[in-house]
Parts: sequence; structure tokens; C-alpha cells
Amino acid sequence: MFQPAQAVTGTRHDGQVVNDNGGDIGIRHLYPIFQGQPPLSPFLGNTGHPVRHLIPVLINLENNLAKVQVLLTEGANVNTKDHAGWTPLHEACNHGYEKIVKVLLDSGALINTPGSENDTALHDAVRNGRIGCVKLLVSRGACQTLRNAHGLMAKDYAFTDAMKEALTTDVLVTSSTPELQSSTCTDGGPICILATAFSRDLKVELRKLASVINAKIVDDVSPEVTHVVIGVNKDGLCPRTLKYLKAVLAGKWIVTLDWLRTCVEYGYQVSEEPFEVAGSTSNPFSFAPFKGRMNKLKQLPRLFDGCQFYFHGAFNSPVPTKEELMDLVKQGGGHVLSREPRLHTLDELNLTVPYHAVNCDNNISQCGLFIVYAEKTNDLTFHQHPKLCTVSVSCLMESIATFFLCKLHGIIPQL
Repeated sequence: MFQPAQAVTGTRHDGQVVNDNGGDIGIRHLYPIFQGQPPLSPFLGNTGHPVRHLIPVLINLENNLAKVQVLLTEGANVNTKDHAGWTPLHEACNHGYEKIVKVLLDSGALINTPGSENDTALHDAVRNGRIGCVKLLVSRGACQTLRNAHGLMAKDYAFTDAMKEALTTDVLVTSSTPELQSSTCTDGGPICILATAFSRDLKVELRKLASVINAKIVDDVSPEVTHVVIGVNKDGLCPRTLKYLKAVLAGKWIVTLDWLRTCVEYGYQVSEEPFEVAGSTSNPFSFAPFKGRMNKLKQLPRLFDGCQFYFHGAFNSPVPTKEELMDLVKQGGGHVLSREPRLHTLDELNLTVPYHAVNCDNNISQCGLFIVYAEKTNDLTFHQHPKLCTVSVSCLMESIATFFLCKLHGIIPQL
């Protein structure tokens, strides 16, 4: 089954790994590996700990290119993250290990994946004065316009002429994410299905098909869900249900019933891509399911990362309830405020900026505080402010249904 890389515990400097059963595999256990005895595979077999957990530990210990190459040969996950979100590429750039940076990039490291506070490897390299690593990252197509949680780009940490010049290095290779599109989230493992928008007859058919392939069926979006199977019209578009929106935010496969039928017909799990839903009837051909899935595979923050929401007033049918809306926001990585924000108290809030606003054509790249209101609300007076704006429920829903944060653009109320 395709699963997110498991985490390495501890800080980015302590190098201690804790296994799934709570047992410690400390740095001292790695010393034999550095001495070449015993061989790597038997060592891992004795501890029962996956090799992919060891790259950040290894990079923390020393700049040992040969050992990193051995780990990669043994099948280590080059994009594994520790508990704080740091990847091996972050660690190598943080310490200035240029040769390891090159090996990691050549082995498929995601160059723009953000870590803690949405710092990319380029942020890390610039802030720590690693000019060689900066040149290498820029030449490999590292994006220089990505902002961290504080709204700062990598260039904002470049204080010397040498570092500023390093950021002008010619781009030799455009950053890409090969083979992500064809990745399956199960990889032959158990299938867990969430069904939505089906008639009674189709629900019966779905259960029969699922039983043939031993797939589990659940009632709501959760980490164990691998596929959301949804009803569609003759154009292949689905209704915009809450389960659909949650699945988009979670980066799940969202497919038609024909995928399940084809799996049963051929007797094995077929590729999901031809059956992936293109969008909802409200937002046709937005390709939001694909965008959400790619966002997850690239290990990027969720859609509402860096956004804080306050829900103003009552939310009555036909719009979702306040609780349902708050659940959507949380599913998308957003933070829900319990107190109504005031302009004169903004400095007291821990304001962050939306990660996904970087490509927006309106000025919300520095605006991370949103007041959500129902369309029929008439007790708001509006004016402009760079850190705060209002969004209607429909705008919030459209933002999810298109996986495009620019829908969250509005004017703030006079508070």
C-alpha cells in the first residue's frame, strides 16, 4: 500500500529513531554500520527497523557519502520526513553536504518540499550560508518564489553579495516530479473504500464488487481510506458532496464505479488514472481530485496551510453547518479561531501566510486571516486590510472544489 513515509522522532540534531513498538534504536546502534560491520541488511533485519528511517540519522552524524549511497541502494525512502517535517535534503543543505545533496537529487528527492514552518531546502541552505548547496539547488530548478510560514522567500535570507549572486545561478534542469502521476496509493496492499453519491441499487453493486476484491468499506474520510468511489453523471462529473470535498483535501483517489468493475473483470487492481473524476457538477473539469492527489504525493502542505478562519454568524441550510465547515477547514490544514478577530488586536495573533497563495493573481500572499460568513449575512460593513479578509461560504467551497486558494479573496468587515 502506498503510505506516507513514516516519521523519524527526535529533533533534527539528536538522530534517535523510535520504532513502531516504542523501542529505541539510538545512535550507538549505528556505529557498526560506519565501521562496515555487520553488513547493512543483516543489521536492519536484527532490529526490524525499516531502512528508510535511517537517512536523516546518518546525515546528522557525519558527511558520509558512501553510507548514504548504501542506504539508497538498500531501498531507503529519499523523501522520508522526521517528526518536524525535515527531509534528508533539508539536512544535507543545512550542513552544507554538497555531494550528498547531489546524490539525493539524483535519487529523486523532491526539491521544493517544505519542512518545519514551510522552509524549503533552499531556505535552509541560504539561511545557513551554504553557497555551494544554493548554487546546486538553483541549477536544479528549485523554486525561489515559495514563501515560508512567515511570508519570506529564500532570497529574503540572502544578506551577502556572494549569496545573492548564488541565487542567480543558471537553471540547468527544470524541477520535476517524475512518476508521481502514475503512483497508486495502495501498491498492491489492502484497499479501503468510501462510497458517496450512489443510489440504493448502485450501493448494492458496490458492496458486491468490494467483497470480490476483499476491499473494506467505511463511512467517512480517514487515513485508512485509499479510494473514494463516487457516483457521476453522463459527463463523468460528480455532485459536490462533503465527502468529496474532504477527499480532495486529503489527496485521495476519487474514482468512478467503473474502476471497481474493471478491477473485478480483470482480476487485479488496474490503474486508477483513467477512472479519476475530473471535477464536480458545480466546478466541471477543475481536476481538483488530481491536484489534491499530486499535492499529497509531492509532500506539500494542505490547501489551507497558513490560513486561520473565524466563522461569523449562523450557517443554515442549504449551506453546510458551522461544524461541517470547520471540519473541512481542519481537513485542509487550516486553523479555526474561537474568538472574533479585531483589527486593533491583529498584532497579538500568531499570523502566518497561506502556502498555496504563491501562484494567486490577487494580493492574498500576505493575508492569512479569513472571516467566513453566510451569503445572507447583512450585519457586516466592509473595508480593505492586507492581513484580513472575508470570504463567503460559497467561495470557501469553490476554493476546495477547484483546489485553488485564489477563490479566497474578499474584503474585510468593519469590526
